[in-house]
Parts: sequence; C-alpha cells; structure tokens
Amino acid sequence: DGLNVRGFHLVNIAIHIINGIILYLLFLATLKLPGLRERYAYDGREIALLATLIWLVHPLQTNAVTYIVQRMTSLAALFYFSSLLFFVKAYLDRDRSAKKILWFCTGTVAALLAFVSKENTAMLILIIPTYGLFFLPEHKFSKRTFYRAGGIALIILTLLAWMFMDNDPLSVISAGFAHREFTLVERLLTEARVLFFYIGLLLLPLPSRLNLNHDFSISQSLWMPPQTFLAVMGIVALLILIVFFFNKERLLSFGILWFLANLVIESTVIPLELVFEHRLYLPSSFLILAVTALLYRLFKRRKEFVRIAFLLLVPVLMIMTFQRNTTWASNFTLWSDVVRKSPELARPHGILGKVWAGQGNFGKAEKLFRKAGKLKPESGFPDYYLGELYAKQNRLEEAAAFFREALSKDGVDPLKICNALESVYRKAKDYPNAIIFSLIALELDPDNLDTMINLGISYESSGHHKKALSLFEKVAAKGLRSVDLYNNWGVSAFSLKMVDNSILYFQEAIKIDPEHPESHYNLGIAYGSKGLLSEARREMSLAMSLRDKK
Repeated sequence: DGLNVRGFHLVNIAIHIINGIILYLLFLATLKLPGLRERYAYDGREIALLATLIWLVHPLQTNAVTYIVQRMTSLAALFYFSSLLFFVKAYLDRDRSAKKILWFCTGTVAALLAFVSKENTAMLILIIPTYGLFFLPEHKFSKRTFYRAGGIALIILTLLAWMFMDNDPLSVISAGFAHREFTLVERLLTEARVLFFYIGLLLLPLPSRLNLNHDFSISQSLWMPPQTFLAVMGIVALLILIVFFFNKERLLSFGILWFLANLVIESTVIPLELVFEHRLYLPSSFLILAVTALLYRLFKRRKEFVRIAFLLLVPVLMIMTFQRNTTWASNFTLWSDVVRKSPELARPHGILGKVWAGQGNFGKAEKLFRKAGKLKPESGFPDYYLGELYAKQNRLEEAAAFFREALSKDGVDPLKICNALESVYRKAKDYPNAIIFSLIALELDPDNLDTMINLGISYESSGHHKKALSLFEKVAAKGLRSVDLYNNWGVSAFSLKMVDNSILYFQEAIKIDPEHPESHYNLGIAYGSKGLLSEARREMSLAMSLRDKK
C-alpha cells in the first residue's frame, strides 16, 4: 500500500492479538506447573485470561502497537513469549520423544528470531534458566544446573554484546554518551526514578499522563532531586522482596524479577533516550499476572467481588486506550499533544512546526521553530527547519543564512545541510556557491548519486557542459535511473551539439516519467533543431498541457 498506513496498523494489531494468545497459553502453562498447580488449581484459567486481557487492552501498549516503527517491540515480544512457552512445553512433555525435541528446537528458533527482532530480547538467555529455577521441580532443575546455565548464559550475553558493538562494548557505550545531555552515572540515577514512573503509569494509565516524548528531569546526584535516593532504595527493596517472596509467593517474586530484568538493557548503561512507554510492553506481562494471581488469593473468600472488579477494569482500560489512540489520529494531534505535555522539549516544537509548514501555515511554523531554537540553542535542527521554511517561501538569502548557522551547530547531518545549501544557491542562480557545497557534500559521501546529479546541474547551468556530461555518465554507470538524470544529461548533450544523444536521453526521461513537462519541452527543442517540426510541435504542445495540469 505504499505510504498508506492502514495495512501497517492491521499487521501491528494482528501481532498484538497473537501475542495475547501466546501469552495466555504461557500464563496457563505456568500456573499448571508443579510449584503453582495446587495453589491455582481452580482459578488458573480465569487468572490467565484476565491477566492477558488487562495486558492486551492496557493504554500503555498504544506506543508499541499504534506507533508503526515499534513493530520491532511487539514482534520481539512475540518470539520471546513463544520461545519461553515452547521450552515449558518441552519440559512438560515427560517422555524423551521426538515431540519433546521438536518443542526444544522450535523454542531455540523462536529465541533466535527474538534476538534479530530487537536487541533487548538478549535477556531471554538469562530468563529461561531463571524461570526454571523458580518453577521447575528441584529434581528436574537443580540449583547447580541453574548456576551452570546462568554462567553459560552470561558468557553468551557478553559475546553477543561484543559482536553487536564492534568488539568493544565499553568504547561504544562511552562514545554514545558524548552525544547525550547526561553522563553514564546520571543516566543510571535517573533510570531509578524512571522505573517507579513506569510503575505509576501501569497503575494509573490515564491518557493525560501518557506521552510519546516525556520530559524527564535528569538526576545529577543521589540527592538531586531527593527522589533519586528514594528510588534507589526502592529498587533495593524490590530486590529484597524477590528473595523474601521466593518461597512464600514465588509467582510474585518472579513477576518483580521479570519486570526488572526485562528493563535492564534499555534502562541502564546503554545511552538511549531516558523514557519510552513501549519499553513496558514485554516487562509488564508477568508482573500483571503476578498481581492478578495475588489479588485472587488475598480475596479468595470474596471471589465474586474480585471477578466483578476485574471485569469492570477491562472495559475501563479499553475506553482509556481508545481515548489515547485518538491522539494518534494525525501528525497534528499527536505532536500538539506532545508539545502541550512537554512544553520545554525542543524536538516536539520542531516537528509540530514541520506539520504546520506542510499545511502551508508558515507563520505558526516559524513561531514553533524559533521556540525550539530558544529551548535548545546548541542544536542545529531549529535553524535547519527555518532554512527549509524560508526556502519554500523563496526567501533564499535568509534560508542560506539559517542553513549556514545549522552547519556550525550539532545535531543535523552535515551532508543534509550541504545539499540544502546547494539547492538554495542553485535556485538563486548563485552557481559558484552551489558547486562549492556540492563538492563538500561529495567529500562527505563520495557515492551520493543525488549530490552528483545536483553538481552536474550546477555545472550545466554555469556553462561547464563537459564537466556536467562527465558527471551524468558516472551516475548512469552506477545504475541510477531517474528523470532528473536523463533530462539534465540531455540538456548537457544538446549544449555540446550532441543532438542525437540528447534526443535519446530526453526519450529515456519520458519513459521514466511520461508526465514530466520539462523533458517533453526539451525533446521538442531538440527535434526542432533537427528540422523535425511536427514532432517538435507535438512535444511542445504536450509539455504545455502537462504544465497547465500541474
């Protein structure tokens, strides 16, 4: 469907529903394991179903399902849940049969598919033996086996990190913080607070609290802000609870461990953004099961009350999820929501400005770009956006000034800025400067074919026909076929009196885009120069009608 998002959304929703089915089966299999079977013998199916429903319709899942790019999150979870389920099935199959081997092999393949879907699924290497320690009988899965499996898993995890980070994880991680507004220590301290912020969102997921781009203050020390110390102590308390509940409330113990462990990769030392709601998609699952099961046990004498409470909770969550999804109806509603909830973040102002610019409201766009520049003066993005805005309005001198300003700052790819400057100067017929920035762009990326075409156009426009022709030949030799290439190649050939060649190039351009008026017009001129007047009139007439359409 090209850029039509309907198909993308349907696939994402299908993956989410499949995840719900797999998760229900995994929950049910877990509750039927020897250590939990007696405790949840009568309510297992009900608990598994309600926990799955709560997880499925929770408003926090919006970012993982509605946000198209986060298919990586939902797809990774699909294979993660599947792998664990298949390993449990392999354990439950008592006989050493071909079926048991098949379950084990399928679980291994699912684990590999999870790893290549998203990197945070590497925790599965530790989760599988941990799950065994918690729930499988000791005679089948001893502590010694756990320690061995855990040791092997840690070695594999380290090797994977080494492979994915150019054989030097520490250098890659430290280099990543050079482009962040926080240090490694500040990130670790801040993530302690983020963890409890996530728990708060799970407990109270009001649409007014949900946001694509949260503005979260950085913890500069253990006492600044004071909540940092409390959060660190809270994490210590959660770790103690895991040990404390291990014998008495094993499912709750595992739920807390699952939640913390599956946040480790994205919420510790790797220099990612501080907060994203989609990170809870996987970690929230077993925590929801553990809390649901605990409530069933605590209120076992008032089971009807618990059922009614849960059956009321599910539609309430559905309504909140529906409300949250209305925010995702368009770029305008989404980024207006982010700007309203995170007024001190520069990026949302810049993106909302681009939305207004795309709708032709340049005044509102300019205000938002300038606001973004005030919020983050060291970033080149606001200047780049202003340059684009002025270029659209043919205020070329001002556009060039903003692009040059963006070039002196961080954040924007220099190649992108150089190409933008080349375009502005070429539009202003300042070909010497256009050529200079094209040459700089080619130094940054010698194989950028669009830059080579633009440089060829500038050469052609400034009278350097042979240089232009040579560049177009190089681009064609690299396999690029575009209407701009062949049309401008034809112009260069015509300027060098290679009329027959120019006709072939113009005809090729028209094959690529039959409704390109400039190519028809240029072909008409070439025909006219050879005395083919009827053909020339036909092409000129077609060019004029196509231009009128546009």
